Amino acid sequence: MQTGKEKATFTGRFALSPDGKTLATTGRDGSIRLWDVGTGKVRATLKGHKGSVFALAFSPDGKVLASGPYAGGIEGSKGDYAIKLWDVESGKETAALSGHVKGIYSLTFAPDGKTLVAADFTGVMKLWDVARARVKATLGKVKDGAKLRGTPVGYWAIAPDLTDKGRPSQAPPRFSLRQDPARRSCDR
Repeated sequence: MQTGKEKATFTGRFALSPDGKTLATTGRDGSIRLWDVGTGKVRATLKGHKGSVFALAFSPDGKVLASGPYAGGIEGSKGDYAIKLWDVESGKETAALSGHVKGIYSLTFAPDGKTLVAADFTGVMKLWDVARARVKATLGKVKDGAKLRGTPVGYWAIAPDLTDKGRPSQAPPRFSLRQDPARRSCDR
């Protein structure tokens, strides 16, 4: 293994594919670049967001990349709050998930890859059916540590409270999705 040789410098947000072979990075222009980790070269540039991208997540099998727009600022979402789903192999956009009213703070796929959890800057979480590109459930604003049962996909969700007395919280929120042991399938 060689060390100490810089192959590339990345700025912005990033996500590494589960197999460790592809790195997705964001650009201020709303583009996403897919890099070959082994060579350090760009494999594809994905374009579809109107403003900068804040959140990225690969599906567990690495075939789908989800991207979410930023909420505001100079290079903000420009009114486009849709999450984009991309086919990693072809670099083509496969779906736009519309329904959030602010930019996306965090994206996480369920372990089976069928559900995408998206949390926006208002604290609202939506569970998306990836294959059908539609909302399974809207969990609303949830305080940090609160547990929700009985969602249509049979998961417990833990979400943050993004405000501190009306001001944005300085602590980075934590998101996780845990399967309810009483319900084994997320399609029930």
